[in-house]
Amino acid sequence: MNPTETVELKILSIVRSRRNWYKYRPVLQPGFFSTEANRQIFHLTEQFFKKHDDRKLIVANLKMLVIKYIKDKELKQDCLNIAIRLRKIQTNDSQMVEDLIKDFAKRQLVKLAITEGIALLDEPNINLAGLKGHVDRAMSLTTETEDNVYHYFKDPSERIKEETLEKKVSTGIDKLDEVLDGGMSPGELCVFLGPPGRGKTTALINIGVGALLKGLTVFHVTLEISDRKIARRYDMRISGRTFLSLKTNPERIHNPLLKLRKNGCDLIIKDWSMESPTVDDLYGVIISYQARMRKNMDIVIVDYGDLLGAANRSQESRFALEEVYTELRRLAVKLKVPLYTASQSNRESLNKMLVGMKDVAESFGKVKVADVVIGICQTPEEDEDKLVRLFIAKSRKASGHPIIKLEFDPDKMWMGSNDEKAKFTDAGRLKTNW
Repeated sequence: MNPTETVELKILSIVRSRRNWYKYRPVLQPGFFSTEANRQIFHLTEQFFKKHDDRKLIVANLKMLVIKYIKDKELKQDCLNIAIRLRKIQTNDSQMVEDLIKDFAKRQLVKLAITEGIALLDEPNINLAGLKGHVDRAMSLTTETEDNVYHYFKDPSERIKEETLEKKVSTGIDKLDEVLDGGMSPGELCVFLGPPGRGKTTALINIGVGALLKGLTVFHVTLEISDRKIARRYDMRISGRTFLSLKTNPERIHNPLLKLRKNGCDLIIKDWSMESPTVDDLYGVIISYQARMRKNMDIVIVDYGDLLGAANRSQESRFALEEVYTELRRLAVKLKVPLYTASQSNRESLNKMLVGMKDVAESFGKVKVADVVIGICQTPEEDEDKLVRLFIAKSRKASGHPIIKLEFDPDKMWMGSNDEKAKFTDAGRLKTNW
């Protein structure tokens, strides 16, 4: 059985459920299916739910419909064989079902646009708008239904309770957690903003280590430097030592890592420094990894978002960047994790006391969609004193625009406060009682 046939059979099995039929029928068309037998099964499913909208289409009923309505003997036998196969297909993961059907429908719509385009190439007046409509519909395709709306008057006390108990993921920087009411929530996007060399990667590494200390699983995507160099930076931050110190004696990293792993944490680093992937590529890798390892990510770090490619690579740079950051925000929602990234500020921000949203380079759309935007600020004097300020330029959690003063030691990849440094001994080894 080829991959296309396998996908189509899974979809035909999924829509035998009444709930799934009404949810996914608007994005599916009979013409999407590659064989006449699959198209007939889809058509018979539709006929069944027109008469019986209160139950699942079981295989026995589907076989009866095939026998009753399919007259051609060969086609009838093909349909009966498909009905038998559908009984063996398991589709329990709702997120995988959602992604499978969306991907299938998008692919078929794009194929339709390409097929029509080829047929029209020799005609004097090509309807480009019509072809673009197919592609646009594919890109914006959604399976949202009435089930996904929120009924305001249904249970007000419950929503207040849920808001109070909402899961927060610590940033690992205590002062930042205080400002963000405990940390970032699943589905939120945080953007660190700063000029080159100001500490964007250091900030992201500290976020990652903070999650590891809590026993969480971190997925770190590097788009600028190699995975080995990112791992080296984690070594420096976790051990509290410079790279020169670790290079002189590599054994010094072993004890901190052994103690850290006891809490069940994990760090996966994906190197995309030689490519320009899209957010969809990133999503595919994460979903595949989660399915293979049977482990969900707790936070995702992208270093950094400006280097991701847009799905529509032909569009103007500023529009492409806005699309990338919009898709990153959607990725956080789909994965149900806080997502951290960093973005370049403009040249003028190098000499500014405060780096804010108006200093964003190329596209304001990058920060427009973010839940939290943090400017990394530092004067030459602060650089000498190993200090840095985090300016909360935007937050849906904090009131006003607080400024957080922190210690900053790029030689050890450190960004934090004295209280947080107390989690480490003077020798740089993790304490055993945190």
